[in-house]
Amino acid sequence: MPRLRSGDWPKSPADLPFAVRWDDLKLTARSAPTGWVLGRLATGDWLELASTLRPRRAVTERLLDPNDAAELRDLCLLVRAVYTQAAGCPWWTARRLAASAVTAWPQFDGWCASQGVDPLELPLRRVLALVRFRIMEGCKDQAEAESRKTELDVPGPEDARLDSADLRAAESAAFMAMYVAGGGETP
Repeated sequence: MPRLRSGDWPKSPADLPFAVRWDDLKLTARSAPTGWVLGRLATGDWLELASTLRPRRAVTERLLDPNDAAELRDLCLLVRAVYTQAAGCPWWTARRLAASAVTAWPQFDGWCASQGVDPLELPLRRVLALVRFRIMEGCKDQAEAESRKTELDVPGPEDARLDSADLRAAESAAFMAMYVAGGGETP
């Protein structure tokens, strides 16, 4: 389990890049275009999001070192912690908000433009706040608002899958393809 220290977070959680520690390894979560991050969050692709961590070689070496107890699960938890901080909400909520934005992008982007806002110029935290605002604004009554809030904020069964052997096997294969073969660079 990665040890994250509160002093490693930026003063404003939406600001990337920032430093984070994975046990004794100091990493930098570098900035990536908001649209790129939204797309990866929408699909829950934490391995692609892990490609923003630098130095990348140190991450690879740590995971491949037979004497190091670090596992992909640990890297997943670290990436989730980084993007939870950047999003200003839990991982599962960020994923759902990003999926809503991506699914209805023309309408969302159009609404933002009508308000004089370019969502792709905003930090992730602000874009997701706008998406939440639009979702909640469309509620007809308090019951619908509570239902939508629950849909966004309550972790689902997919969020407990970190211990699944099938998930570990699939992510190991993806990790090898992305890190060892050199793919997975952010734009």
